[in-house]
Amino acid sequence: MHPLKTLLWLRFASFIMDMAFIYCLSILLQPVIWKFTFIAFSDMLAVVFAIYYTVSYILFAGQTPAKLLTGLQVKQKDRRGLTLRIILVREVLLKGICGLLIPLFLVKQFVPCWSVFYTAGVSFIVLFVTVMTIVLFKRTWWELLSGTLTIQLNRGRRKSRPFLYAMTLVTISAIAVMTYPLFSGKEKLMNSFSSRYPVTKETERYASFIKSNGEDPVDYIFHLFEKNDIVVISERLHPEYTQYDLIFRIVNDERFAKEVGNIFTECGSVSFQDTLTSYLHTSFRTEDELDSSTALLQRNSNAIWPIWSNSNLFDFFKTVNKLNVRLPDSAKINWYFTGPPVDWQTMTHEKYLRGYNNLLYDSIMAGNIISRYKTTIAGHKRHKALIIMNSRHGYGLPVGKRKEKFSSVYLGTTGFLMQNLPKQVANVMINTVSLKYASLLSPIQNGKWDKAFEAAGNPDVGFDFAGSPLGNDNFDAGFIQPRSINYSDVFTGFIFYKPLENHITKDGFPYMFNNFEDTIIKRAGYVSEAHTEMIRRRIARYQQDPQDPVDIGPAKYAILYNIVNVIVTPILLLICLLIGVIFFIRLPQK
Repeated sequence: MHPLKTLLWLRFASFIMDMAFIYCLSILLQPVIWKFTFIAFSDMLAVVFAIYYTVSYILFAGQTPAKLLTGLQVKQKDRRGLTLRIILVREVLLKGICGLLIPLFLVKQFVPCWSVFYTAGVSFIVLFVTVMTIVLFKRTWWELLSGTLTIQLNRGRRKSRPFLYAMTLVTISAIAVMTYPLFSGKEKLMNSFSSRYPVTKETERYASFIKSNGEDPVDYIFHLFEKNDIVVISERLHPEYTQYDLIFRIVNDERFAKEVGNIFTECGSVSFQDTLTSYLHTSFRTEDELDSSTALLQRNSNAIWPIWSNSNLFDFFKTVNKLNVRLPDSAKINWYFTGPPVDWQTMTHEKYLRGYNNLLYDSIMAGNIISRYKTTIAGHKRHKALIIMNSRHGYGLPVGKRKEKFSSVYLGTTGFLMQNLPKQVANVMINTVSLKYASLLSPIQNGKWDKAFEAAGNPDVGFDFAGSPLGNDNFDAGFIQPRSINYSDVFTGFIFYKPLENHITKDGFPYMFNNFEDTIIKRAGYVSEAHTEMIRRRIARYQQDPQDPVDIGPAKYAILYNIVNVIVTPILLLICLLIGVIFFIRLPQK
């Protein structure tokens, strides 16, 4: 009997070719399965993985298509052929259940929050253990436990040719399906996710609820004010502009000046509160004078970045100023900054890093709001306030045992408010994208909500999460997903305002860099050299066309997602196919 060889590189080549084939099969099966029900692609991949190896080993005597190309074969340790029982133990019980599902389940049980990095960590550990057992024992751990081994055969091209043809056909077909969005327009690649959720009975049920229970989003906000003194709107990504069309509508509604009258924003340092108040009570003679003064306010008032260039804040300043001009003094809108104090005159790089990395940032903002609310607003006729916070700063606080799980990772500004002002605070999520893969943005609930609203006609509506099917879905908007937390635990309500494809970003404003170039470059130096270079490039673009400083375009939610799924992954699949062709060419002719 020949001694066992490690065969590490042949195993690796075989594995990546098999995984590429499995991935392509899953891509082709997905639209078929989705005609009947939704199955997450990761779950489909796992099922196809188990079936592929089990069926291949049964039909091809311990080989898969990739093993036929690399000349590898799985046998029992006494070199006899595999039985069905051994195949099931090896592939389903050991590799599938013990090697992946149980480790992931244990991590979910003992780690209070869940993210893609835990999955990657578990996968790395399993891979490391596998490589070490191959190096030490020339067999994988599942081979040791199942009594199997992998040997190398001397096979020719003739037997392998049909499998190379099948692998080529399946790979090219899957790549054609994956790259189809490349030919449907550049804009769709930026704001339309390549993987579209199917129409299912569940999405139809959601659509029916939306049609029957939603109300105008502005009316919904004021209904929340009937029961709560404070309503927090959790922003989409900062640069997105259409959400501020909604906010403008809320603030311009006559009920706001009469019944609410107070605004708090995350953007803006308390150091510039007097400047903001003076601006809001000034009547400017011309639009140009208003633009110039608004630019001066926005350039200097940010608590974190050397300059805040988002157009929505600039237009919000102007909206409230123009509204106040029309209102009597007793009805004018009050606006309060909540960011920590900042002094750019005494700033240094070290001070900047300490301030930006301050873990107490949320508690500082909450403290500023609570202090102002209790001393200036509570007890007055207009004792209510609209608060605008971004993303996690707008997350609420679940009750009971769930509170502890969630607050360990997401105790933000709104959570502090709910703790200190019990039963006075409501918070609202606006339809957006998920941050669970960090910068690789993805659809909420894999796109189920977007498909349901599309089926309902994409109406602009608001409703409470409690009692809605959407509220029962697991919270997946944040970078980390704590276990057993639903959307109704995190938010009071939900507003759908324009589908993702209609979201736009606006960046820049008039007079942004006028007589400000040296100052902003100096401030950028406190952040980093890279930030300074970015500001220099931005100034150069501005100087080319100072009359049109605003960059407008579709919200590029899907760009990284589509680059990975429509461009990078197909290239990797082609490389795997090329590896298979190379192995085939190297086989003897027989």
